[in-house]
Amino acid sequence: MKKLKVIKKLLKLRDELMSLFVQREEAITGVLAGLLTKRPAILIGAPGTAKTRLITALAKRINGTVFSIHLDPETDIDQIMGVIDIEAYRRGEYRRISKGYLPDADVVLIHEVFRGSRAVRDLLLDILERGYYKENTELIKIKAVAFYFDTNFISDDVEDQAFLDRCTVRVFVNYVSGDAWKELIEKAILLEKEEEKEVKPVITLEEVKALQRMCRERFYTIPQETKLLNKYFLALAELRNYGIEVSDRMKVRILHVASAISMIYLENEVSLDSVADALRLCVPLNEEQRSVVEQVIMKCQLSTVWENVQALQALRDELKNAISHVQENPSDLTRYEALSKVYKRTLLELKRLPKNPRLIPYVRELMEPLYKAKELIDKASEIFNV
Repeated sequence: MKKLKVIKKLLKLRDELMSLFVQREEAITGVLAGLLTKRPAILIGAPGTAKTRLITALAKRINGTVFSIHLDPETDIDQIMGVIDIEAYRRGEYRRISKGYLPDADVVLIHEVFRGSRAVRDLLLDILERGYYKENTELIKIKAVAFYFDTNFISDDVEDQAFLDRCTVRVFVNYVSGDAWKELIEKAILLEKEEEKEVKPVITLEEVKALQRMCRERFYTIPQETKLLNKYFLALAELRNYGIEVSDRMKVRILHVASAISMIYLENEVSLDSVADALRLCVPLNEEQRSVVEQVIMKCQLSTVWENVQALQALRDELKNAISHVQENPSDLTRYEALSKVYKRTLLELKRLPKNPRLIPYVRELMEPLYKAKELIDKASEIFNV
């Protein structure tokens, strides 16, 4: 199987998902990283943020069967692993009829994982740890190429920390910002149309497994990258200084995810940018930690676009400040003029910005204040006839 051909299919998979979902670049990178590393990913966000649709769209494009279940305190192991085979039980064998259940699926999606019982989470933890389940005295390998969980909240129960640590990729999904609502409606219609017809797979399961092998091969080269590792260790030490301790397991898996991201971005080897992206996807457990991770990435200069990021963040803060001044005194023309200057400078800087996909989330942070600034400036032109 030619590597270039498989990589092209990976890019096509990424591009198709990007074309269907608004403001989900990081989430798409996260679920693809979970697929390439064969490590579990958890999507964290409010209901109605397209978490399920994203995984379903991915599964269709790899031609994979999906096992999906919403957990609640009453969900039992039979509903996940399959019911007991009564005929086998009569012969003295303990077996399950697993057709249509988790052991039979190519892609597993567990909804509201923290609402399930402790017994169910312990089962899932065991499967994630070993990749096998036990039937009689036999260990049977789980066939799934990808494990995904979604949740509206992160459990702070100490007993759930082991489970969370095994969820290598953590994707935070928020509502689409106001400036993209029109695009949201357009893409939602595309998704609904897709659900009415059969989707042609982009990549086969065998090709997905080939990508997983390629990802492991790239991961195995990382010990040779001394400069990269030194920067990575510096970032881990800085995170510890901020009170964020990364487990030994996660220290290794972050680099596995970085290997996957470097493939998604068509890099020849794992870059500092991919390590930075992996830190964003693997370390935070809440929005506050996301902010700390971003500070550490900037401080340690892991990102090659960190100067652009800082400039964008400064413009965002300046725009918000100018908007606030206008709202404090809407009859003061000079405040609108100051806002207009910042607005024009922001547009100019956006035109000068290098075309780097890693800058998209930071550009998006500018869009809402930029949209609001334009609204206020247009309103001022009506009020003051300027």
